[in-house]
Amino acid sequence: MEKKTYTIAFAYPKGGVAKSHSANALGSYLSTIAPTVIIDMDSQCSASNSVLVEELPTATSYELLKKEVSLEEVIAPTSDHYPENLFLIPGSPKLSRLDSETAANFDRQFLMADALKESGDFIFKIIDCPSSVGINTVTSLVAATHVVAPVLCEPNAWEQLSAFKELYEQIKKRLNVHLTWVGILPTRFDGRNNLDQEILNNLREEYGRFVFDPICSTVKLREALIAGK
Repeated sequence: MEKKTYTIAFAYPKGGVAKSHSANALGSYLSTIAPTVIIDMDSQCSASNSVLVEELPTATSYELLKKEVSLEEVIAPTSDHYPENLFLIPGSPKLSRLDSETAANFDRQFLMADALKESGDFIFKIIDCPSSVGINTVTSLVAATHVVAPVLCEPNAWEQLSAFKELYEQIKKRLNVHLTWVGILPTRFDGRNNLDQEILNNLREEYGRFVFDPICSTVKLREALIAGK
């Protein structure tokens, strides 16, 4: 009997919303349950820099999607600070070129899905998407079973949410009927700030049960984000 697996994408078209931190945190927790791999699709490589033992290896998600290496060749171990069942497919600065380099590929939306066909050993696959709506994000959502949208409690983030939800709907309708909207993860929330509270209330009014409890902003969290942990 084939094992059920889950591919969870953390995606939102804005930087500084703690996507990488959230992806790493969930990956770390899930790896205590079953083998888990974090897939870094961001050219800034924040997720990779946080969990790698050493510097970025030569085999990364870029080479994987370009079909220059196999899935087995690209999987890297994580540092001793993380559970032993947590692995990484590292990101690369070269990911910034993927959009232009695959422009002539008519089925490029399926690059990630094709690359992960032999990843059944991992029950959980966590994709850290970049802060843009290019092919890196689109191919990640086409391969995913679930999507989580980390959002700051600020007006600009709120304005972009409806457009991102529309992107999700288009991908689900046309490219990946199995994609499930898990919800919105408010990050860096300050309960003492009236604006933060107002935006959180608006999110809950608009999206109801699809809004998670917020991740509160603390000194330790800010220090961890700055340090890439």
